[in-house]
Amino acid sequence: MKDRLRLTLYRDSDYTGELRVEASGGGFAGVGSAWFDFVRLREFAEALGAFPLPGDPVKLEGGFWDAGELYQCHVSIYARQVDRRGAAAIRVALATEMWKDGDPERQNRVALEIPTDYASLQRLSRDMQRLVAGEVDEAVLETSP
Repeated sequence: MKDRLRLTLYRDSDYTGELRVEASGGGFAGVGSAWFDFVRLREFAEALGAFPLPGDPVKLEGGFWDAGELYQCHVSIYARQVDRRGAAAIRVALATEMWKDGDPERQNRVALEIPTDYASLQRLSRDMQRLVAGEVDEAVLETSP
């Protein structure tokens, strides 16, 4: 089974969209989604193409917000440099929505890491920018374990 990150965007008319994330890695897999504005998605996509990646991970997080604070994360994607030889990784955490009166034991969660390299991150960066622009239907990162 290949490690894979697949992003699709369901666009709304107000420059926002629901980003659907399918991820598999290390024998784990999950699907989740969260709403983002296109500016934030573009910023993240552009940052993925940086070489080298900054010391702090390049991060995209979405879910339930209150007063500018994320209080329930449904999608977290971040890229980080693993070593000085060019190895990198994408870390993905997904969770289902949890409503205030819901049973916390019923919330599903998965976290996984996809090993990758800078060339693959740069392809994902370009494809994600094209996804946000409406030029393609998906952006995919796929690696062999």
